[in-house]
Amino acid sequence: MRRYWTTVEIRRLREVYPNMENGQIGELLGRTWSAVQNMAVKLWLHKSAAFMASAVCRFQKGCKVWNAGLNGWQAGGRAGETKFKKGQRGIRQRKVGSVRRTRDGIEVKIAEPNVWRSKARVVWEKHIGPIPDGAIVRLKDGNWNNCKPDNLLLITRAEHARMNYRPRRPRPAPAWTAPLRLAA
Repeated sequence: MRRYWTTVEIRRLREVYPNMENGQIGELLGRTWSAVQNMAVKLWLHKSAAFMASAVCRFQKGCKVWNAGLNGWQAGGRAGETKFKKGQRGIRQRKVGSVRRTRDGIEVKIAEPNVWRSKARVVWEKHIGPIPDGAIVRLKDGNWNNCKPDNLLLITRAEHARMNYRPRRPRPAPAWTAPLRLAA
């Protein structure tokens, strides 16, 4: 059952919170540690600098940390024998020369670890030569699967923009501007 904070409890919390542990405050007010913490956050209360510097809030000299010498989180069970070994490839990792289809066309993997380039660009550079900066390789017939050298076209970005320009359709006039027709 939900128990609301009274104004007396909130006033007491404001008084003791800066210099007292949350567990002790909870015992004092009959609340849990988390209830005290949540209300302190809502009220924007903070511990005092003197309390934070005290021995209550920090590790003591010579205190051994529980995870000293461990190298990260260690899973149990068969995790050690089933995890990736150094240099092992994932089952989804593709080899150099692999082909994939994306929304921009067909791409070829040209290097490790994960370098992909357009198949049309790779074919152009292999059969025709280097592509100048700012140029685009375009397919003449628009078929992504037809990347033969005679189907490729090298154009500038400006030419590419002109080829893809589609003017907007004229919009019909709103109904209120149409001429009125009188019933005969």
